[in-house]
Amino acid sequence: MRLAVTMKLTQLNRILITLICLSWHMTAYADPSGRIHPEKLARIAEAVASYQINPAFKDDAFGLHVVKAALNSARQGSGGIGACLVDATTGQVVETGKNRQYDGYFRSDRHAEMELLNRYEDRMRKKRVPGNPSHLRECPNLVLVSSVEPCPMCLTRIINAGIKTVIWVVADPSGGMASRLDQLPPFWQEFASDREFRLADCSPELRQLAHDLFHLSDRSFAKANANQHPTKIPAQYVTVTDMADRQVTIPANATRIVTTYKPASIIAYCLGLAPRIVGIDTSSRHSPLLRAVYPGTVDITGVGQKSKGINMETLVGLRPDLVILYAQKDGLELADRLAQLGIPAIIILPEKFDSIETALLLMGKATGQEARGHMIYQNMENLLAIADQGLTELPKANRKTGYYASSVSLFSTASGAMIQHQIFSRAGVINVAGALNGYFQNVSPEQLIQWNPQVVLFSKFANPREMVRLASGPVSDIRAVMDGMVFRCPGSLAPWDFPSPLSALAVLWLAKRTYPERFSDLDMMKTTDQFHTLLFNKSFTQMGGRLDDQGLF
Repeated sequence: MRLAVTMKLTQLNRILITLICLSWHMTAYADPSGRIHPEKLARIAEAVASYQINPAFKDDAFGLHVVKAALNSARQGSGGIGACLVDATTGQVVETGKNRQYDGYFRSDRHAEMELLNRYEDRMRKKRVPGNPSHLRECPNLVLVSSVEPCPMCLTRIINAGIKTVIWVVADPSGGMASRLDQLPPFWQEFASDREFRLADCSPELRQLAHDLFHLSDRSFAKANANQHPTKIPAQYVTVTDMADRQVTIPANATRIVTTYKPASIIAYCLGLAPRIVGIDTSSRHSPLLRAVYPGTVDITGVGQKSKGINMETLVGLRPDLVILYAQKDGLELADRLAQLGIPAIIILPEKFDSIETALLLMGKATGQEARGHMIYQNMENLLAIADQGLTELPKANRKTGYYASSVSLFSTASGAMIQHQIFSRAGVINVAGALNGYFQNVSPEQLIQWNPQVVLFSKFANPREMVRLASGPVSDIRAVMDGMVFRCPGSLAPWDFPSPLSALAVLWLAKRTYPERFSDLDMMKTTDQFHTLLFNKSFTQMGGRLDDQGLF
């Protein structure tokens, strides 16, 4: 009798275990809305198991680690997202986390990054030390890797935890926050100002696996709410008219941006787009300003540059959803070639102050940063208004003449169609070459002697040998040399004489240099610090900037 009862209980247990396993199996392949995707998950699991780390991509090993964690999470019925902490000095994974929102019961805070930090902080058990509260958030050399761009909740938790470097395998255009740091409240922007946030350097195949695991869940809980409040959800695409009068349709809030020349790169960084840039003109990768604003700049793929040519194979291989091109040289041809490949590209031409505004607003609209573009231009206008006020009632007859020497040579100068001409004009200086057409134009020594300018301004990138030619050559008797009014454009981090918001600083600086008595109250360094802080959340001084603006002779 006892044996019979035991056998019946054993059979009952087996039935219960079978039902539990079946229930788990059904949940494991379901997204949070209840739909089951066993075939899709099985295909992804097979691809993950067979994937080999690609040494050509420096973050591939850690990317695979978090993708495996994401797969584990999806198998257990939660969102397909994984995360880990890596010690950058040893390359070792020190903690791993995965999404557990639906593990046992619903917990809205159990995102992968939250679980990861909970595990790490519970293990470390840091305690407050009197007089040194900052040590609680000291996470030396730790890099947080996530399979998906962190959401707003996770991002603020990561910032609060003190993690300095955050990378993700795949972007989340509709819910990610790490690529939209400029939209955080001011406190969190300031708190995060010394951190690095970027897309991980992983192979396209691994990125696709992270994408597929993440999208096993269709976020139907959010879509149901969107049906009731459709106006709150941004459109998937936005159509803009670029500065070559081309209509271009691009994904809203583009997350894989390529910039192809310095003005586009500087404007992109002003708009807070650095974490979204996957390709950049090669010269900007080495820009002291851009590297100070976003340390990850050095790791962004170089795509060539306007002067030497764009590497189309490299650019296309980055799979951008927005390319920003120049209007000169082969810019239009490149835009058409990219359009044939299904890659949206916009042309900008910021050669005057009003066209800098157009470029700011165009790039802002294309990336969801139009309001910031308006704000930046308004602050440029405020700087230009200071110059206008200082030059009030200065008759044209009393305005000094000036000559701009480009980076090419002493005898290459800016025409009246260029930003350098506008910098001169707004600073109260008459450009002696203003009647010339086109872009940079070559002139003869005799022409420069005939013009006899009172001010000479060399490009920031001028060769020192060209300055020697001015001091010792046949043109050394012009008034600018005799009066000690020869300068090189500041500053040490990035050129102010290129088309960008920084051009407004060039106007103020040149006006103060040319008419010091009219701008005696202007603290140029303070103004420069304030403007850089507004543009980049870091002051010029904090980034190691120097004006380097003393007269050359």
